[in-house]
Amino acid sequence: MTELRRIIEPVARGRQIVDSRQADAGFTNTLLRVELDDGEVFAVKLYTRHEACVIETAHLASLRALAVPRVVHADSRVPVIIYPWIEARTLNEVRRAEPARLGALAEPIGRLLAELSGGSAQRSNPARVIEAELRGALARLRAGRARDRLGDVADRVIAMLEHASGMADDPVLVHGDFGGRNILVGDAITIVDWEAATTGSALWDVGSLFRYAKRYDAAFCADFARGYGGLPDGWHRMARILDATRLIEALDEDREAPGYHEDCRALLAALV
Repeated sequence: MTELRRIIEPVARGRQIVDSRQADAGFTNTLLRVELDDGEVFAVKLYTRHEACVIETAHLASLRALAVPRVVHADSRVPVIIYPWIEARTLNEVRRAEPARLGALAEPIGRLLAELSGGSAQRSNPARVIEAELRGALARLRAGRARDRLGDVADRVIAMLEHASGMADDPVLVHGDFGGRNILVGDAITIVDWEAATTGSALWDVGSLFRYAKRYDAAFCADFARGYGGLPDGWHRMARILDATRLIEALDEDREAPGYHEDCRALLAALV
């Protein structure tokens, strides 16, 4: 608690912590809900990597006019960012607990993602376009851990990616992990967790959202496309094929994660 008091003091300014609890912040970072004695509540996000804090802080600053958290303090030495707590449910929670509400969110989510893709990109990583992603995925599938982990599915995935060759896109700002866990639905829709943001095809984020395609019906997809505007014909499959390159990258990693890798394999098998 002493360390937390020190971290939050730049925004607390002498106020006392009356409650702190851990919230869900994904797999690597820690998110705390911290309430002060006057009732003000903050989100305190502690990072495992200094670079991730720097990247997210830069993106949130560049996107401050859009629906992202409003950072009130950041310190890459800790590393930490602090922003007012957002009372909301994730899109995943809405889908499970309030399915009747889900359809009404499709169009505004599409519109918001299009706006975010038009934001100025903080180039924390080199720009990458679809063709480069396809080439990298094919190389991993022809020889490497990804091929071994996919087994007999690998050749079918190779055929799918070879058929998709020729897809191209101009690089824009992409969230990098755009999905139901990072879309908050409250009084407004807010997108959190920007530490993976980079530049690339706008379809990256679309594919990430629809990775688990059965979660969203045809009406949701149509309303999302209407909100986004300007998506190409066949956008849903194109986006999922691009997202497949990320699944292949995950299958090629050094670490052993049997459950996660089996999920990647099942998603790819369903796609082909």
